[in-house]
Amino acid sequence: MLKLPCISKKSHCVIVLLLLLFVFHTNVFSQGKFIPVNVSLFHPVSMNQSEDTTLFSLSLLYTRIGAIKGVNLGLGASLIHNGMDGLQVNGGYTWIGEEFNGVNLTGGVNAHGNNVKGFEAAGLANLVFGDFYGLQVVGAYNFVLGNFTGSQIAIIFNITGGDVSFFQLGNANLTGGSLKGLQVGGVFNFVGKTMRGAQFGPANITSDMNGLQFGGGNFARVSRGLQIGLFNVVQRQEGVPLGLVNVAVENGSLEWITYGSNFSTINSGIKFNANKFYSILDVGFKHVVSRDSKLITAGFHYGYNISLSQRFKLCPDVGYVQIFEEETEKIKDRKLHFALQGRFIGEYKFSDMFRVFAGFGISRRFDVRENKTYKFGKLIILGGISLF
Repeated sequence: MLKLPCISKKSHCVIVLLLLLFVFHTNVFSQGKFIPVNVSLFHPVSMNQSEDTTLFSLSLLYTRIGAIKGVNLGLGASLIHNGMDGLQVNGGYTWIGEEFNGVNLTGGVNAHGNNVKGFEAAGLANLVFGDFYGLQVVGAYNFVLGNFTGSQIAIIFNITGGDVSFFQLGNANLTGGSLKGLQVGGVFNFVGKTMRGAQFGPANITSDMNGLQFGGGNFARVSRGLQIGLFNVVQRQEGVPLGLVNVAVENGSLEWITYGSNFSTINSGIKFNANKFYSILDVGFKHVVSRDSKLITAGFHYGYNISLSQRFKLCPDVGYVQIFEEETEKIKDRKLHFALQGRFIGEYKFSDMFRVFAGFGISRRFDVRENKTYKFGKLIILGGISLF
């Protein structure tokens, strides 16, 4: 009988080593192959070539691979040329050249050369040079060159070059295209084209507004929705502006008004007309019920112009008047002194530069003391002129 030679332990090690070299020789001498597992110290000190595909990749400092269909874990930088489906967790920098589908978590910067679908978070920046679908969270800066569908959350900036559908939350949100959804900004929100939804922030800017703007200053080319803010400035107002100052360049005007009433003797201020709506900011002198000739009132009224003819219109409005007067022994316990008013005014236009008006209304005055609030009702009558 033929006897096989005995194989020593040393020979076993040589055989195993030869088998490993045979299995991975394609990774050393060829490109674009599939390997189930890749381990990289600092490419090319790794088990793969640049264009290989793997299911699992582990990188200590730097890995460079064609595609990953599974999991990539790294501490430094990962460059994935073709694309990835799965989970990517990296400490420093990640570049994925083609489409990514899955979850991408990086301590520094995520960068994509194509579309992204899923969730990604980064400590510094998420950069997508394609479209994004899903949730994007970052410590500083989100950027999407194409369209964005989902939610963008950043401490500093969210920037999208195309259209945004759903939600942006950040210190500043910028959309180069149109918005269908919600922007919430700590400093400002900007939409380059049409906004269908809502903007909340100290400053809100868009081209065509169809929805809601709520903030300190709201700006639009055309407004067809509701603006609530201290300042509402538009090229053309076709919606409802609720603010102290409402300006419409095409279908609005400014008037200087001066009038007297049995509430405050002399009043003067500015009337801001924006389409049919108006707001009035005025200052009054000598409150009628006070003996203090140095007393001053500051009033705000908001109303609606009802045109009955080319020359005559009705102007009902409501308002708030703050009453300021020098402190005396009699009123040293006063906390607040103001009045709420409703007025019904008729205006006649002699020319585009000169108008007269008169009306009546009801004033409810509140004298708030430390221990009690006094309320006084009064019928008010007023009349004056409007210029410019």
